[in-house]
Amino acid sequence: MTFTPENIFFLGAVLIFASIVISKWGYRFGIPTLLLFLFTGMLFGSDGLGLEFHSHEDAQLIGMLSLSVILFSGGMDTKFRDIQPVVAQGLVLSTLGVLVTTAITGMLIFYLSEWTNLAIGLTLPMSMLLAATVSSTDSASVFNLLRSQGIGLKHNLRPTLELESGSNDPMAFVLTIALVDMIVSAGEFSGMELASKIVGQLAVGGLRGAVPIIFATYPVIAGIEDAHFLFNVVFVITLLSLSIQGTTITACARWLGLATEEPKEGNEFGVELPEELGSRLSEMIVTDETLTGGNHLADMHFPRGTLVMMIKRGNSIIVPNGQLELKKGDILLTIAQQETE
Repeated sequence: MTFTPENIFFLGAVLIFASIVISKWGYRFGIPTLLLFLFTGMLFGSDGLGLEFHSHEDAQLIGMLSLSVILFSGGMDTKFRDIQPVVAQGLVLSTLGVLVTTAITGMLIFYLSEWTNLAIGLTLPMSMLLAATVSSTDSASVFNLLRSQGIGLKHNLRPTLELESGSNDPMAFVLTIALVDMIVSAGEFSGMELASKIVGQLAVGGLRGAVPIIFATYPVIAGIEDAHFLFNVVFVITLLSLSIQGTTITACARWLGLATEEPKEGNEFGVELPEELGSRLSEMIVTDETLTGGNHLADMHFPRGTLVMMIKRGNSIIVPNGQLELKKGDILLTIAQQETE
């Protein structure tokens, strides 16, 4: 198919519509959305409907722009007060944890390549590069699945994983670029040289985010031998991870005793207040016991400084006054000054 502006807009509209449909379907049945997206791309690709697209450079650019938006959105959704108690653990996992994971996985790949009958044929630098490309994690898929099932995690695991997965991409990116540079320059594989390249990349690279498939495009663009083999391996690893881990994470969380009910976010009224105001919103459901002292709002005894902003009755929102007659099942939205410690 020849790509023209008209075809691009049409195909873009079709893909967006398909993405909306499959994301809703995946959310309902607990299937990772990214897995469905990958299958959608394969369906529309050269082995499916015949769309030819072979530019790794364009794919990398589009992927990095998309990941920048995803990371920005994730950062805006993360509250500092939630991650503050686990900053040390999260940073250790996102730096030292990535290094240890890369080293162990790389040595295992090299062992399988050199000392078994498997026809892998990867050198130690290429084995380390393969390990580095798959060393980052994606919390968005994990928590999307957990939220779809209404499951949370105990022991501060959620903020720890959010911090670790949001900050481990720079380390994985640095390792990937440093290893690519070393392989391209055909230099000796020394720990000191790798360390110097890592420090240099951290100094100038800044905070970037990526996922294994995007990382795997760097060796291909650099023209490294066996880079296409590495890309295919990373793609298969991603598919297997999403298929196996993504569909069993809820059951594993329950089996390990780490699952808990997802805490309710927001309120029935959709009203939020900036934290800087120093006020908090609360909800109260009217029961028979609540009405024992009288059925008017003025008969209610609220703590000093508490004000009833709105009342939800069925699908209606009421702005109350003191003479409003309350009914069982009414939901009251109150505002009060935040208690200072």
